[in-house]
Amino acid sequence: MKIFMAIELPDKTKTEIENTLADFKLREYPQLDWKNKNNYLINLFDFGEVNDPNNLKKRIEDLFFDQETFYLYSTYCSVLIKHKIYLHINFRREKKLEALNQKLVSNFKNSNEGIKFEPVIDFAKGKVPSKQQYFVLKKKLERIEVDIEINVKKVTLFGIEVIDGSTVIKKISSIRLMDAV
Repeated sequence: MKIFMAIELPDKTKTEIENTLADFKLREYPQLDWKNKNNYLINLFDFGEVNDPNNLKKRIEDLFFDQETFYLYSTYCSVLIKHKIYLHINFRREKKLEALNQKLVSNFKNSNEGIKFEPVIDFAKGKVPSKQQYFVLKKKLERIEVDIEINVKKVTLFGIEVIDGSTVIKKISSIRLMDAV
């Protein structure tokens, strides 16, 4: 099973994001592949194929024994082009989050090695547009005001399985962080 670690969002925050993006989604870009709000996550680390998730959980608990809770604050919406376009909400840098990510990078190998970690919530993807369409989309995203504050008290391991041709994300386990002093 493919395993990844992410920050789960509170239901209130997911609904807030959904409401903020509603007009943009329904009126301007209904043709994009929009994520279900239940799949809004801040991906921290991809472990790849893991045979023993319980052993992985134990290793991470030992690694994060002193990791403190922290807050994340959204900044703006943006678009990233790879083989498709990905629309996401960006967050300010946070030292405790970067330390958490660095612990994972130092102790586990993954396919994103060498890529700078940036906390984002992906909310839609689509075909790569023309240059002109891209710049219009980028400008429209810049006008969306996002004001999200997340108190991160735990991180969660998720598994990805393909069931009957559909990708299913399953929660495996949550790991609580230490309350900040």
